Amino acid sequence: MFCQRCGNTLAPGARFCNACGTPVTAPAAPVSMARPTLVTIVAILHFVGGPLMLLGAIAAFAGAGNESDRFFALGFGSALLLLGAASVATGIGLWKMREWGRVLQIVVACIGLLGIPVGTIISILLLVYFTRPHVKLLFSGRRLEQLTPDEIAMLSAAGGGAGGGAPAVLIALVVVLVVVAFGGIFAAIAIPNLPTAMQRSRQIRTIADMNRIAHSVETYRAEHNAPPQSIPPAKDAWTNNLRYASDGTNYWIVSAGKDGQFEENDVSRYTRGATTSFDADIVIENGEMLRWPQRIGGRATQ
Repeated sequence: MFCQRCGNTLAPGARFCNACGTPVTAPAAPVSMARPTLVTIVAILHFVGGPLMLLGAIAAFAGAGNESDRFFALGFGSALLLLGAASVATGIGLWKMREWGRVLQIVVACIGLLGIPVGTIISILLLVYFTRPHVKLLFSGRRLEQLTPDEIAMLSAAGGGAGGGAPAVLIALVVVLVVVAFGGIFAAIAIPNLPTAMQRSRQIRTIADMNRIAHSVETYRAEHNAPPQSIPPAKDAWTNNLRYASDGTNYWIVSAGKDGQFEENDVSRYTRGATTSFDADIVIENGEMLRWPQRIGGRATQ
């Protein structure tokens, strides 16, 4: 290290030049407007966490079963949908170093304060970081040559604009550990249940379609004192053809379920009761559920 005034070689740890007495100043950190490492990490975590929340929203919507849990499922799914979309948008904004991305991150962090206790701690750390003056400056969209000397000095004092240092690394490590752990737990719960939720959703849609057909048949029977002998072709939510049969007094509407295989050739042989398999037939007899999925219930909706 040399004296900036006279060029004299300085002793290690010297505070003044022993030749001219000039105070020794530490070399300024190189200034950059590049994306800080912590911002990159947080953006990537949004790219991971956002789609997970969107997947959870799909699972919640698909799993909305009977009326008792439908309100909760739809509410929970809507919340996950909004948070997932906000998380993905935040990740894009942070990755591109846009001011709106920083603002979105602050909003998401404010919501995260509700996640007591770990979410609260992480959200506070993120709020502290993303509201720091030099971070706000990095997201301003200005080029380095457009900054004032004071702003350049601010970036230099913050480590060249990278915003690194021990606090930032600590935040990154904590966020990574918590998000990875949460993502693993969420994936372990949501992903295996997603196929089941999708099949149950098809059962619900099938029953709704069968009820609409039954309503039309009941209207016809009220006008003609007998059910129709046939109805227009219709399919269930598995895209299999629905079966309609009538003996002139009674009528049956049948879905073969997931496997598309009808269990009875004679529709009058179906017995009343709940089923536990997605392959099981679903049957409406004279406007009432004769066979229904156990998790959904046996009351026809007309």
